Amino acid sequence: MFTTKIIKVTLAVLILLVSPITQALLADDVESLIQQHIPNVKVGIVLMDPSTGKVLYEKNAKQLFTPASTTKLFTATAGLLTLGSDYRFETLVKANLQNLKAGRLDGDLALVFNGDPSLTVADVKALIAKISAQGITEIKGDVIIDDSRFQSPDYAMGWSSESLAWYYAAPITTTMLNQNQLGISIVSNPKLGQKATVSWLEPEIMPSLLPLQSNILSVSEEDANTICQIEVQMNDNNALNIKGCWPLEPNPRHLKVAVKNPYAAMKQLLIETFKNNHIRLIGKIKRGVSSEKSPTMTTHYSKSLNDLLKNILQDSNNVYAEALLKTLGVTQFQRGTFQSGARAVQAILEPVTGINASEWQLLDGSGLSNYNLVTPMHLAHLLATVQNHPTIATIFKEALPVSGVDGTLKNRANQLQGNLRAKTGTMAGTSSLAGFLTTKNNKELVLVVMCDHFLQPRATVKAFEDKLSELWMELE
Repeated sequence: MFTTKIIKVTLAVLILLVSPITQALLADDVESLIQQHIPNVKVGIVLMDPSTGKVLYEKNAKQLFTPASTTKLFTATAGLLTLGSDYRFETLVKANLQNLKAGRLDGDLALVFNGDPSLTVADVKALIAKISAQGITEIKGDVIIDDSRFQSPDYAMGWSSESLAWYYAAPITTTMLNQNQLGISIVSNPKLGQKATVSWLEPEIMPSLLPLQSNILSVSEEDANTICQIEVQMNDNNALNIKGCWPLEPNPRHLKVAVKNPYAAMKQLLIETFKNNHIRLIGKIKRGVSSEKSPTMTTHYSKSLNDLLKNILQDSNNVYAEALLKTLGVTQFQRGTFQSGARAVQAILEPVTGINASEWQLLDGSGLSNYNLVTPMHLAHLLATVQNHPTIATIFKEALPVSGVDGTLKNRANQLQGNLRAKTGTMAGTSSLAGFLTTKNNKELVLVVMCDHFLQPRATVKAFEDKLSELWMELE
Protein backbone atom coordinates (compact mmCIF):
# COMPACT_ATOMS: atom_id res chain seq x y z
CA MET A 1 0.00 0.00 0.00
CA PHE A 2 2.80 2.41 0.95
CA THR A 3 4.65 1.60 -2.27
CA THR A 4 1.54 2.21 -4.32
CA LYS A 5 1.11 5.66 -2.75
CA ILE A 6 4.72 6.56 -3.51
CA ILE A 7 4.28 5.50 -7.14
CA LYS A 8 1.09 7.57 -7.45
CA VAL A 9 2.76 10.66 -5.97
CA THR A 10 5.82 10.23 -8.18
CA LEU A 11 3.67 9.91 -11.31
CA ALA A 12 1.73 13.01 -10.34
CA VAL A 13 4.96 14.98 -9.96
CA LEU A 14 6.25 13.69 -13.31
CA ILE A 15 3.01 14.62 -15.03
CA LEU A 16 3.33 18.15 -13.69
CA LEU A 17 6.94 18.38 -14.77
CA VAL A 18 6.36 17.27 -18.34
CA SER A 19 2.86 18.63 -18.88
CA PRO A 20 2.21 20.22 -22.29
CA ILE A 21 1.86 23.70 -20.78
CA THR A 22 5.34 23.41 -19.22
CA GLN A 23 6.89 22.13 -22.44
CA ALA A 24 5.25 24.73 -24.64
CA LEU A 25 6.30 27.60 -22.44
CA LEU A 26 9.96 26.66 -22.33
CA ALA A 27 12.03 29.58 -23.52
CA ASP A 28 14.05 27.22 -25.70
CA ASP A 29 10.98 26.45 -27.80
CA VAL A 30 10.33 30.11 -28.50
CA GLU A 31 13.99 30.87 -29.14
CA SER A 32 14.16 27.98 -31.56
CA LEU A 33 11.30 29.49 -33.59
CA ILE A 34 12.96 32.91 -33.52
CA GLN A 35 16.27 31.53 -34.76
CA GLN A 36 14.51 29.50 -37.43
CA HIS A 37 12.46 32.37 -38.84
CA ILE A 38 13.69 35.79 -37.72
CA PRO A 39 17.19 35.79 -36.17
CA ASN A 40 18.57 39.25 -35.31
CA VAL A 41 15.08 40.77 -35.15
CA LYS A 42 13.84 42.65 -32.09
CA VAL A 43 10.94 40.53 -30.79
CA GLY A 44 8.49 41.25 -27.98
CA ILE A 45 6.06 38.61 -26.73
CA VAL A 46 3.42 38.31 -24.02
CA LEU A 47 1.18 35.34 -23.31
CA MET A 48 -1.31 36.10 -20.55
CA ASP A 49 -4.24 34.42 -18.86
CA PRO A 50 -6.80 37.26 -18.87
CA SER A 51 -8.97 35.60 -16.23
CA THR A 52 -6.20 35.89 -13.64
CA GLY A 53 -3.82 38.44 -15.15
CA LYS A 54 -1.01 35.90 -14.83
CA VAL A 55 1.75 36.25 -17.43
CA LEU A 56 2.56 32.77 -18.73
CA TYR A 57 5.42 33.89 -20.96
CA GLU A 58 7.13 37.16 -21.80
CA LYS A 59 10.06 38.41 -23.81
CA ASN A 60 11.01 42.09 -24.07
CA ALA A 61 7.51 42.73 -22.79
CA LYS A 62 8.23 46.20 -21.42
CA GLN A 63 10.31 47.49 -24.32
CA LEU A 64 8.80 49.99 -26.73
CA PHE A 65 7.84 48.89 -30.26
CA THR A 66 6.13 50.47 -33.25
CA PRO A 67 2.61 49.00 -33.04
CA ALA A 68 1.48 49.67 -36.63
CA SER A 69 -2.21 48.77 -37.01
CA THR A 70 -2.51 47.14 -33.58
CA THR A 71 -2.89 50.81 -32.55
CA LYS A 72 -6.49 50.40 -33.72
CA LEU A 73 -7.15 48.18 -30.69
CA PHE A 74 -6.66 51.19 -28.40
CA THR A 75 -8.81 53.46 -30.58
CA ALA A 76 -11.63 50.93 -30.88
CA THR A 77 -11.69 50.22 -27.14
CA ALA A 78 -11.79 53.90 -26.23
CA GLY A 79 -14.57 54.43 -28.77
CA LEU A 80 -16.72 51.66 -27.36
CA LEU A 81 -16.18 52.74 -23.76
CA THR A 82 -17.02 56.39 -24.45
CA LEU A 83 -19.44 56.52 -27.37
CA GLY A 84 -21.11 53.12 -26.99
CA SER A 85 -21.80 50.50 -29.62
CA ASP A 86 -24.97 52.30 -30.82
CA TYR A 87 -23.17 55.52 -31.74
CA ARG A 88 -23.82 56.75 -35.28
CA PHE A 89 -22.31 59.56 -37.34
CA GLU A 90 -24.92 62.08 -38.47
CA THR A 91 -25.02 64.21 -41.62
CA LEU A 92 -27.74 66.84 -41.41
CA VAL A 93 -29.55 69.18 -43.77
CA LYS A 94 -30.81 72.29 -41.97
CA ALA A 95 -33.19 74.94 -43.25
CA ASN A 96 -36.24 76.87 -42.06
CA LEU A 97 -39.08 75.58 -44.21
CA GLN A 98 -41.32 78.38 -42.95
CA ASN A 99 -39.39 80.50 -45.44
CA LEU A 100 -40.40 78.18 -48.31
CA LYS A 101 -42.99 79.71 -50.62
CA ALA A 102 -43.95 78.42 -54.06
CA GLY A 103 -40.84 76.26 -54.19
CA ARG A 104 -38.48 79.10 -53.26
CA LEU A 105 -36.48 78.93 -50.02
CA ASP A 106 -35.91 82.49 -48.83
CA GLY A 107 -32.83 81.84 -46.72
CA ASP A 108 -29.77 79.63 -46.34
CA LEU A 109 -29.62 75.87 -46.44
CA ALA A 110 -26.83 74.13 -44.48
CA LEU A 111 -25.32 70.70 -44.83
CA VAL A 112 -23.71 69.77 -41.53
CA PHE A 113 -21.04 67.10 -41.80
CA ASN A 114 -19.68 65.26 -38.78
CA GLY A 115 -16.78 63.22 -40.14
CA ASP A 116 -18.71 60.13 -41.19
CA PRO A 117 -16.04 57.87 -42.76
CA SER A 118 -18.72 55.73 -44.40
CA LEU A 119 -20.47 58.58 -46.22
CA THR A 120 -20.70 57.94 -49.97
CA VAL A 121 -21.51 59.95 -53.07
CA ALA A 122 -24.79 58.04 -53.23
CA ASP A 123 -25.63 59.12 -49.66
CA VAL A 124 -25.13 62.79 -50.50
CA LYS A 125 -27.21 62.48 -53.66
CA ALA A 126 -29.98 60.87 -51.59
CA LEU A 127 -29.93 63.83 -49.17
CA ILE A 128 -30.30 66.33 -52.02
CA ALA A 129 -33.13 64.23 -53.46
CA LYS A 130 -34.91 64.58 -50.10
CA ILE A 131 -34.50 68.35 -50.33
CA SER A 132 -36.13 68.25 -53.74
CA ALA A 133 -38.93 66.10 -52.32
CA GLN A 134 -39.72 68.92 -49.87
CA GLY A 135 -40.73 70.99 -52.88
CA ILE A 136 -37.65 73.20 -52.99
CA THR A 137 -36.85 74.30 -56.53
CA GLU A 138 -34.86 77.45 -55.75
CA ILE A 139 -32.61 78.55 -52.90
CA LYS A 140 -32.32 82.31 -52.59
CA GLY A 141 -29.71 82.21 -49.83
CA ASP A 142 -26.40 80.37 -49.68
CA VAL A 143 -25.74 76.67 -49.34
CA ILE A 144 -23.46 76.32 -46.31
CA ILE A 145 -21.02 73.42 -46.03
CA ASP A 146 -20.48 73.12 -42.29
CA ASP A 147 -17.29 71.12 -41.86
CA SER A 148 -16.26 72.69 -38.57
CA ARG A 149 -16.26 69.55 -36.43
CA PHE A 150 -12.73 68.41 -37.33
CA GLN A 151 -9.77 70.76 -37.52
CA SER A 152 -6.54 70.62 -39.50
CA PRO A 153 -3.99 69.20 -39.96
CA ASP A 154 -5.57 66.50 -42.09
CA TYR A 155 -2.56 64.21 -41.69
CA ALA A 156 -1.06 63.04 -38.41
CA MET A 157 2.55 63.49 -37.32
CA GLY A 158 4.73 60.60 -38.41
CA TRP A 159 2.84 59.76 -41.61
CA SER A 160 5.37 59.13 -44.37
CA SER A 161 5.23 61.75 -47.12
CA GLU A 162 5.37 59.08 -49.82
CA SER A 163 2.16 57.56 -48.41
CA LEU A 164 0.01 60.67 -48.66
CA ALA A 165 -0.93 60.13 -52.31
CA TRP A 166 -2.47 56.73 -51.57
CA TYR A 167 -5.86 55.68 -50.18
CA TYR A 168 -4.57 54.33 -46.86
CA ALA A 169 -3.27 57.81 -45.95
CA ALA A 170 -6.23 59.83 -47.22
CA PRO A 171 -6.81 63.17 -45.44
CA ILE A 172 -9.03 62.98 -42.36
CA THR A 173 -11.56 65.75 -42.86
CA THR A 174 -15.09 66.50 -41.70
CA THR A 175 -16.45 66.14 -45.22
CA MET A 176 -15.71 62.70 -46.59
CA LEU A 177 -16.81 61.01 -49.79
CA ASN A 178 -16.08 57.35 -50.47
CA GLN A 179 -13.36 57.49 -47.80
CA ASN A 180 -11.66 60.36 -49.65
CA GLN A 181 -10.27 57.99 -52.26
CA LEU A 182 -10.70 57.13 -55.94
CA GLY A 183 -9.77 54.08 -57.99
CA ILE A 184 -7.55 54.11 -61.05
CA SER A 185 -6.66 51.43 -63.57
CA ILE A 186 -3.17 50.98 -65.07
CA VAL A 187 -2.79 48.92 -68.23
CA SER A 188 0.80 48.16 -69.18
CA ASN A 189 1.98 48.71 -72.73
CA PRO A 190 3.21 45.39 -74.16
CA LYS A 191 6.24 47.23 -75.55
CA LEU A 192 8.91 48.13 -73.01
CA GLY A 193 9.61 51.84 -72.83
CA GLN A 194 6.17 52.78 -74.18
CA LYS A 195 3.42 54.62 -72.29
CA ALA A 196 0.96 52.67 -70.15
CA THR A 197 -2.73 53.61 -70.11
CA VAL A 198 -4.19 55.14 -66.94
CA SER A 199 -7.90 55.82 -66.39
CA TRP A 200 -10.45 56.30 -63.59
CA LEU A 201 -12.09 53.06 -62.52
CA GLU A 202 -15.52 54.57 -61.95
CA PRO A 203 -15.64 58.03 -63.58
CA GLU A 204 -19.42 58.20 -63.21
CA ILE A 205 -19.08 58.39 -59.41
CA MET A 206 -17.17 61.67 -59.34
CA PRO A 207 -17.36 63.37 -62.74
CA SER A 208 -15.77 66.51 -61.29
CA LEU A 209 -12.52 64.59 -60.78
CA LEU A 210 -12.04 63.51 -64.37
CA PRO A 211 -8.93 65.63 -65.11
CA LEU A 212 -6.15 63.07 -65.31
CA GLN A 213 -2.74 63.23 -66.93
CA SER A 214 -0.33 60.33 -67.08
CA ASN A 215 3.10 59.61 -68.40
CA ILE A 216 3.92 56.13 -67.12
CA LEU A 217 6.33 53.96 -69.05
CA SER A 218 6.16 50.18 -69.10
CA VAL A 219 9.46 48.75 -67.86
CA SER A 220 10.84 45.45 -66.64
CA GLU A 221 10.23 44.26 -63.07
CA GLU A 222 13.90 44.81 -62.25
CA ASP A 223 13.89 48.39 -63.54
CA ALA A 224 10.68 49.17 -61.64
CA ASN A 225 12.29 47.95 -58.41
CA THR A 226 15.72 49.52 -58.83
CA ILE A 227 15.64 52.47 -61.23
CA CYS A 228 12.31 54.29 -61.23
CA GLN A 229 8.96 54.22 -59.48
CA ILE A 230 5.46 55.53 -59.89
CA GLU A 231 4.88 59.12 -58.78
CA VAL A 232 1.38 60.39 -57.99
CA GLN A 233 0.54 64.08 -57.71
CA MET A 234 -2.87 65.71 -57.16
CA ASN A 235 -3.40 69.46 -57.04
CA ASP A 236 -5.86 71.45 -54.92
CA ASN A 237 -8.51 71.05 -57.62
CA ASN A 238 -8.08 67.26 -57.41
CA ALA A 239 -6.64 66.98 -60.91
CA LEU A 240 -4.42 63.89 -61.00
CA ASN A 241 -1.01 63.61 -62.63
CA ILE A 242 0.79 60.26 -62.64
CA LYS A 243 4.28 59.71 -63.99
CA GLY A 244 7.23 57.40 -63.63
CA CYS A 245 7.21 53.76 -64.60
CA TRP A 246 5.30 50.56 -64.02
CA PRO A 247 6.37 46.93 -64.43
CA LEU A 248 5.09 45.09 -67.47
CA GLU A 249 2.03 43.02 -66.42
CA PRO A 250 -0.41 40.91 -68.43
CA ASN A 251 -3.51 42.20 -66.62
CA PRO A 252 -4.72 45.67 -65.60
CA ARG A 253 -3.76 46.76 -62.10
CA HIS A 254 -6.32 48.59 -59.97
CA LEU A 255 -5.03 51.10 -57.43
CA LYS A 256 -6.61 53.68 -55.13
CA VAL A 257 -5.38 57.24 -54.72
CA ALA A 258 -6.26 59.78 -52.03
CA VAL A 259 -8.39 62.83 -52.82
CA LYS A 260 -6.25 65.80 -51.82
CA ASN A 261 -9.03 68.36 -51.34
CA PRO A 262 -12.22 66.68 -50.05
CA TYR A 263 -13.95 70.04 -49.54
CA ALA A 264 -13.52 70.92 -53.22
CA ALA A 265 -14.81 67.48 -54.19
CA MET A 266 -17.87 67.92 -51.98
CA LYS A 267 -18.57 71.39 -53.33
CA GLN A 268 -18.42 70.22 -56.93
CA LEU A 269 -20.63 67.22 -56.17
CA LEU A 270 -23.24 69.50 -54.60
CA ILE A 271 -23.22 71.85 -57.62
CA GLU A 272 -23.84 68.94 -59.96
CA THR A 273 -26.41 67.22 -57.74
CA PHE A 274 -28.49 70.36 -57.15
CA LYS A 275 -28.50 70.90 -60.91
CA ASN A 276 -29.56 67.31 -61.59
CA ASN A 277 -32.43 67.71 -59.10
CA HIS A 278 -33.54 70.94 -60.82
CA ILE A 279 -32.83 73.08 -57.77
CA ARG A 280 -31.64 76.55 -58.74
CA LEU A 281 -29.01 78.20 -56.53
CA ILE A 282 -29.22 81.99 -56.29
CA GLY A 283 -26.54 82.29 -53.65
CA LYS A 284 -23.18 80.57 -53.33
CA ILE A 285 -21.98 77.23 -52.00
CA LYS A 286 -19.49 78.13 -49.32
CA ARG A 287 -17.88 76.94 -46.11
CA GLY A 288 -19.39 78.16 -42.85
CA VAL A 289 -20.96 77.26 -39.51
CA SER A 290 -24.66 76.52 -39.40
CA SER A 291 -26.97 78.27 -36.97
CA GLU A 292 -27.92 76.19 -33.94
CA LYS A 293 -31.42 77.65 -34.20
CA SER A 294 -31.92 76.40 -37.74
CA PRO A 295 -34.25 73.36 -37.78
CA THR A 296 -33.12 70.03 -39.22
CA MET A 297 -34.89 69.02 -42.44
CA THR A 298 -33.44 65.54 -42.82
CA THR A 299 -30.60 63.42 -41.49
CA HIS A 300 -28.42 60.65 -42.84
CA TYR A 301 -27.22 58.19 -40.20
CA SER A 302 -24.22 55.93 -40.56
CA LYS A 303 -24.29 52.36 -39.38
CA SER A 304 -23.71 51.89 -35.67
CA LEU A 305 -20.21 51.80 -34.18
CA ASN A 306 -20.88 48.12 -33.57
CA ASP A 307 -20.86 47.63 -37.36
CA LEU A 308 -18.19 50.23 -38.14
CA LEU A 309 -15.75 48.43 -35.82
CA LYS A 310 -15.48 45.65 -38.39
CA ASN A 311 -14.07 48.16 -40.87
CA ILE A 312 -11.54 49.27 -38.25
CA LEU A 313 -10.48 45.88 -36.89
CA GLN A 314 -11.27 43.27 -39.55
CA ASP A 315 -10.38 45.37 -42.59
CA SER A 316 -7.83 47.59 -40.79
CA ASN A 317 -9.31 50.69 -42.42
CA ASN A 318 -7.21 53.73 -41.50
CA VAL A 319 -9.82 56.35 -42.46
CA TYR A 320 -12.46 54.83 -40.19
CA ALA A 321 -10.00 54.61 -37.28
CA GLU A 322 -8.86 58.23 -37.64
CA ALA A 323 -12.42 59.53 -37.93
CA LEU A 324 -13.17 57.77 -34.65
CA LEU A 325 -10.02 59.25 -33.08
CA LYS A 326 -10.91 62.83 -34.04
CA THR A 327 -14.48 62.23 -32.84
CA LEU A 328 -13.11 61.23 -29.43
CA GLY A 329 -11.13 64.46 -29.42
CA VAL A 330 -14.39 66.36 -29.93
CA THR A 331 -16.32 64.50 -27.24
CA GLN A 332 -13.55 64.68 -24.63
CA PHE A 333 -11.80 67.99 -25.35
CA GLN A 334 -14.14 69.81 -27.78
CA ARG A 335 -11.49 69.77 -30.50
CA GLY A 336 -11.40 67.38 -33.46
CA THR A 337 -7.66 67.02 -34.01
CA PHE A 338 -5.23 64.13 -33.97
CA GLN A 339 -3.58 65.49 -30.82
CA SER A 340 -6.86 65.86 -28.92
CA GLY A 341 -8.01 62.44 -30.10
CA ALA A 342 -4.79 60.76 -29.01
CA ARG A 343 -4.99 62.47 -25.60
CA ALA A 344 -8.60 61.34 -25.32
CA VAL A 345 -7.73 57.69 -26.01
CA GLN A 346 -5.02 57.72 -23.36
CA ALA A 347 -7.23 59.51 -20.83
CA ILE A 348 -10.12 57.11 -21.40
CA LEU A 349 -8.00 53.97 -21.15
CA GLU A 350 -5.69 54.86 -18.25
CA PRO A 351 -8.19 54.30 -15.40
CA VAL A 352 -9.53 51.02 -16.80
CA THR A 353 -6.30 49.43 -18.03
CA GLY A 354 -3.78 50.91 -15.62
CA ILE A 355 -1.57 52.01 -18.55
CA ASN A 356 0.05 55.30 -17.53
CA ALA A 357 -0.19 57.85 -20.34
CA SER A 358 3.46 58.81 -19.81
CA GLU A 359 4.61 55.27 -20.63
CA TRP A 360 3.48 55.19 -24.26
CA GLN A 361 3.25 57.52 -27.22
CA LEU A 362 0.22 57.88 -29.45
CA LEU A 363 0.08 60.24 -32.44
CA ASP A 364 -2.82 58.82 -34.43
CA GLY A 365 -5.63 56.27 -34.25
CA SER A 366 -4.75 53.92 -37.08
CA GLY A 367 -1.08 53.13 -36.46
CA LEU A 368 0.12 54.75 -39.67
CA SER A 369 2.37 57.09 -37.68
CA ASN A 370 5.98 56.01 -37.35
CA TYR A 371 6.10 57.85 -34.01
CA ASN A 372 3.66 55.63 -32.10
CA LEU A 373 5.37 53.61 -29.36
CA VAL A 374 3.81 50.95 -27.10
CA THR A 375 5.00 47.85 -25.31
CA PRO A 376 3.72 44.30 -25.74
CA MET A 377 2.59 44.44 -22.11
CA HIS A 378 0.46 47.52 -22.83
CA LEU A 379 -1.39 45.61 -25.53
CA ALA A 380 -1.76 42.58 -23.25
CA HIS A 381 -3.27 44.68 -20.46
CA LEU A 382 -5.63 46.34 -22.93
CA LEU A 383 -6.87 43.00 -24.26
CA ALA A 384 -7.24 41.54 -20.76
CA THR A 385 -9.33 44.58 -19.83
CA VAL A 386 -11.55 44.04 -22.87
CA GLN A 387 -11.94 40.34 -22.08
CA ASN A 388 -13.13 41.09 -18.56
CA HIS A 389 -15.40 44.01 -19.45
CA PRO A 390 -19.11 43.18 -19.03
CA THR A 391 -20.47 45.21 -21.95
CA ILE A 392 -17.85 45.53 -24.69
CA ALA A 393 -16.07 42.14 -24.66
CA THR A 394 -18.38 40.31 -27.06
CA ILE A 395 -18.83 43.24 -29.46
CA PHE A 396 -15.10 43.90 -29.59
CA LYS A 397 -14.06 40.29 -30.14
CA GLU A 398 -16.68 39.71 -32.85
CA ALA A 399 -15.17 42.63 -34.80
CA LEU A 400 -11.68 41.07 -34.83
CA PRO A 401 -10.33 39.05 -37.77
CA VAL A 402 -10.55 35.28 -37.35
CA SER A 403 -7.69 33.07 -38.49
CA GLY A 404 -8.43 31.40 -41.82
CA VAL A 405 -11.90 33.00 -41.97
CA ASP A 406 -12.02 36.77 -42.55
CA GLY A 407 -10.32 40.13 -42.43
CA THR A 408 -6.55 40.43 -42.42
CA LEU A 409 -6.27 36.85 -41.07
CA LYS A 410 -8.36 35.27 -43.81
CA ASN A 411 -5.38 33.69 -45.52
CA ARG A 412 -3.28 33.13 -42.42
CA ALA A 413 -2.91 30.59 -39.63
CA ASN A 414 -5.22 28.02 -41.21
CA GLN A 415 -3.83 25.39 -38.83
CA LEU A 416 -5.44 27.25 -35.95
CA GLN A 417 -8.90 26.43 -37.33
CA GLY A 418 -10.46 29.72 -36.32
CA ASN A 419 -9.05 29.63 -32.78
CA LEU A 420 -7.26 32.96 -33.14
CA ARG A 421 -9.08 36.31 -33.08
CA ALA A 422 -6.48 39.02 -33.44
CA LYS A 423 -5.50 42.35 -34.95
CA THR A 424 -2.55 42.40 -37.28
CA GLY A 425 -0.10 45.25 -37.76
CA THR A 426 2.18 45.84 -40.73
CA MET A 427 4.57 48.60 -41.73
CA ALA A 428 8.00 48.65 -43.34
CA GLY A 429 10.25 46.65 -41.02
CA THR A 430 7.45 46.21 -38.47
CA SER A 431 4.91 43.45 -37.85
CA SER A 432 2.63 42.67 -34.94
CA LEU A 433 -0.18 40.38 -33.86
CA ALA A 434 -2.39 40.93 -30.82
CA GLY A 435 -5.57 39.20 -29.77
CA PHE A 436 -7.17 36.15 -28.24
CA LEU A 437 -5.99 32.57 -28.71
CA THR A 438 -8.18 29.62 -27.74
CA THR A 439 -6.20 26.52 -26.78
CA LYS A 440 -7.22 22.96 -27.64
CA ASN A 441 -8.79 22.66 -24.18
CA ASN A 442 -10.90 25.77 -24.75
CA LYS A 443 -8.76 28.05 -22.58
CA GLU A 444 -8.72 31.63 -23.89
CA LEU A 445 -5.40 33.45 -23.63
CA VAL A 446 -4.17 36.88 -24.62
CA LEU A 447 -1.37 36.71 -27.19
CA VAL A 448 0.85 39.63 -28.26
CA VAL A 449 3.77 39.37 -30.69
CA MET A 450 5.69 42.44 -31.90
CA CYS A 451 8.61 42.43 -34.34
CA ASP A 452 10.69 45.49 -35.17
CA HIS A 453 13.61 46.40 -37.43
CA PHE A 454 13.70 43.48 -39.84
CA LEU A 455 14.86 43.13 -43.44
CA GLN A 456 13.42 39.67 -44.01
CA PRO A 457 10.41 39.26 -46.32
CA ARG A 458 7.20 40.17 -44.55
CA ALA A 459 5.83 36.66 -45.19
CA THR A 460 8.68 35.17 -43.17
CA VAL A 461 7.82 37.28 -40.14
CA LYS A 462 4.12 36.51 -40.45
CA ALA A 463 4.96 32.81 -40.64
CA PHE A 464 6.81 33.13 -37.33
CA GLU A 465 3.77 34.75 -35.71
CA ASP A 466 1.55 31.94 -36.98
CA LYS A 467 3.91 29.17 -35.85
CA LEU A 468 4.14 30.71 -32.39
CA SER A 469 0.35 30.80 -32.19
CA GLU A 470 0.17 27.16 -33.27
CA LEU A 471 2.69 26.19 -30.60
CA TRP A 472 0.65 27.80 -27.86
CA MET A 473 -2.69 26.48 -29.08
CA GLU A 474 -1.54 23.10 -27.74
CA LEU A 475 -1.50 24.40 -24.18
CA GLU A 476 -3.67 22.68 -21.62
